[in-house]
Amino acid sequence: MASGSLTHPCFFMHVPKCGGTSVAEALYATVPISERVGVIDANATRRATAIIEGGKNEKLLYHDDLATGTSVFELREKLLLMHMAWGTQLIHGHVLFSDMADRHFGSTYKYVTLLRDPVSRLVSNYNGSVAHGLTTVPFKEYLETDIARYHALTALRYFSGQHLIHPGSEGEAVEVALDVAKKFAVIGYLDDLDKFCADFGEVFGRKPRIFHYNKRSEGAYRPDDSELARCRQLLEPEIRFWDTLRSRD
Repeated sequence: MASGSLTHPCFFMHVPKCGGTSVAEALYATVPISERVGVIDANATRRATAIIEGGKNEKLLYHDDLATGTSVFELREKLLLMHMAWGTQLIHGHVLFSDMADRHFGSTYKYVTLLRDPVSRLVSNYNGSVAHGLTTVPFKEYLETDIARYHALTALRYFSGQHLIHPGSEGEAVEVALDVAKKFAVIGYLDDLDKFCADFGEVFGRKPRIFHYNKRSEGAYRPDDSELARCRQLLEPEIRFWDTLRSRD
């Protein structure tokens, strides 16, 4: 495998709860110290948005998975454009796909992401939300909340570039997301990290080495069969997107 810089500048679109934190650390290591890595940090952009919009330095006031998330994603898009205009070699963050960035820099940057089985991801979304204070209700109640709907449509939101997918427009979002997915040089899956690393190395000339993965904690919630059935119902558009992508492999 070649040494030195990546053969192309890279934008790693980090879809939440898909193992991207551990993978991102491995990707950082593929970039020489003489080159720039741009991290669009999740909590920092939430807090910065809260300061700009509400005058308060709080990380939950403006959040990706609340109605206030639009402002957070607008800030992240601006930071993405700044890094692309600066020629940053590797850009990483919870950033929605940007038509504006693609229009101006799509011929220069290659896009990468990592996805996870939707049901497992939704359960992880819940556990993470409990750990960070975004939700406090039991899992069964959580599944009926607006936050759960945001979580259930996470991949579609990221690929279609929409913070909010309105009820009834899920089918259109699936089609947009599938079209956008064709623009990605590498789409990996958490259940096959070896292939993700090999594909990244083939495209970018540097193969990442993933030394650890943030596995579920001992206290994580495990849903029962009826709750899993409700998960699959909520996730129907995402499962359709997931199944179509996997069939393209």
